[in-house]
Amino acid sequence: MKNKIPWKYRIIMVILISPMIVIPLISLLTP
Repeated sequence: MKNKIPWKYRIIMVILISPMIVIPLISLLTP
């Protein structure tokens, strides 16, 4: 079951998911 995800959806997913990962990291790094 290998579905080729269109690159547009990949970019949208990255844009949506990256803040969820970056914001906790920033909050951890900042005292």
